[in-house]
Amino acid sequence: MLWESLMNFNYEKTKEISYELGIGEFYKYLPVVLMYRTMDSNKKIGENFTQEERKELRERNMVSLEKINNLMNALPPDMLFIIRASNLVAIHNRTLGGTSRERLLKFSDLVIENLHPNSISRVYYRTMFYVKLFLFESFQGVYSFFYK
Repeated sequence: MLWESLMNFNYEKTKEISYELGIGEFYKYLPVVLMYRTMDSNKKIGENFTQEERKELRERNMVSLEKINNLMNALPPDMLFIIRASNLVAIHNRTLGGTSRERLLKFSDLVIENLHPNSISRVYYRTMFYVKLFLFESFQGVYSFFYK
């Protein structure tokens, strides 16, 4: 559910799930740690941080050692394992010539597959996800009209 909320840019749901997991106020860091993007980013999935985003993170004091330490202490052990495993997958993916975008979209496909075992609902949710992603990345105005 957490990954689905991140990939659908549903940060209210991300916040709700984070509080249930005991992460609390550190939910803001999950898109940065897991998807390399800030919550207000309009860039495509898998693109590198822009200079503006790096500057924004520093100005908001979101990347200090103290904040990162507090985040790591707040995360449940299972979540730490997921982050470490995700980073290992990212390293191997990059070594083998894959992109961050391909990896993140594959993760999303696997989440949809596991959340919707019925093949008909899986096709529906996968299609809706890719339509929503296409609108977000290509037509911000249309995306905002339908989803915000």
